[in-house]
Amino acid sequence: MRHGIANMVGVPTFDAYLDPIIECLKVRGGPMTNQEIAHDVALYMGLSDDVSALRHGRSCQTEVEYRIAWSRTALKKDGLIENKQRGLWSLVEEGHRIGACGTTGGKDGRDDSEEFAPRGEALNLGRATSAVKILRLGSSEWPEWSLPNHDEQLRLAEIAVPYVRFLHPEIVQAVVEDNERHREKWAAAFVERDIDPSLYLWHHSSCAFPGIRRHSGSTEIARFKGRMETTRPSDALELDGNSYPKEIWSFVFRGKRFQNTGPNGHQLAHLADHKVYKNRSLLEIDGAHGYPVDKAFFGLFTSLSNTAYIPTSLIRPTDFGGLLRSLFQRKTIELYGEFCNLLPPQLSFRPNDTEAWSLDAFSWPAPVGTSTHMPAFLDFRHACIDRLLSTAAN
Repeated sequence: MRHGIANMVGVPTFDAYLDPIIECLKVRGGPMTNQEIAHDVALYMGLSDDVSALRHGRSCQTEVEYRIAWSRTALKKDGLIENKQRGLWSLVEEGHRIGACGTTGGKDGRDDSEEFAPRGEALNLGRATSAVKILRLGSSEWPEWSLPNHDEQLRLAEIAVPYVRFLHPEIVQAVVEDNERHREKWAAAFVERDIDPSLYLWHHSSCAFPGIRRHSGSTEIARFKGRMETTRPSDALELDGNSYPKEIWSFVFRGKRFQNTGPNGHQLAHLADHKVYKNRSLLEIDGAHGYPVDKAFFGLFTSLSNTAYIPTSLIRPTDFGGLLRSLFQRKTIELYGEFCNLLPPQLSFRPNDTEAWSLDAFSWPAPVGTSTHMPAFLDFRHACIDRLLSTAAN
């Protein structure tokens, strides 16, 4: 350990941030603050919430923010970026000419065996420490490893499908009908608080907690965990880790609130993306009459029709497999489509007409749960929404 900086497992080393900083400044097309750079770089690199939230010693900075600060200094020293105004960074001409060739470690570069050191000490890179040289070293290509072919993906789906747990349609319908009864009132309250209600409360939405979305980026995570001053997030009443989507499941099966642990050996999976970062809507969804597809509909975060429990041993295939994600999305349409719009009405999931991937080709388990505890759940969610609206009005 040097200068009190731990070699934290999973935290990218100094050189891994150089290229992402350049690329994020290019995408923004203008000056960025320290906080904006830290936020966008974390998204660009796909850093997990846990890694992004690790604190640097006893300071108010996270470890990622601290290392990004030294990377900015190195880029400035090498004439790639500048800060004519304190805390505000821009690309210079040389920086615009640097291509996205990848830094040491690349976009996802992590080397848990290397210890991070600030500029002025020898970095354990085994090569030149100039930012320009590091940026230009990553010119070789990644190896081409084999991927599962179509038949192998089909076999994976045949294994996974019997173990996927969807909520019973009567449970989802109860929330949809309750949303319709209160949609106009809640939508008006959202508008008064500068929140776009269409992101949560589209017609026949199954969003269980309108106004609540998942936190995204290091700044929101730090605020969520109380490490920064809390302000109301944009287009939301409250941020959440991943608890609110599980509340309905806990009420259905246990008659009470979710308490940090779910069904043994299972994890909750979202079937369509609900966050801005790495959103795959353009690949999976079609829009009618020019309706924007490339936006995040935050209501999908707590939508009953957008979640299922999957065994942890299956490594959450919904996160990665396009064909399998599409299969599950189409299954939810079959289960809930008569009374629920899984997406805003102007949008639709892309069909898959391949016979081998038809819904009838798989052995689906019966939907789970009963509506016994739904009155208690609806009372609980109304109390939550009323509390959040009241807080946001102050």
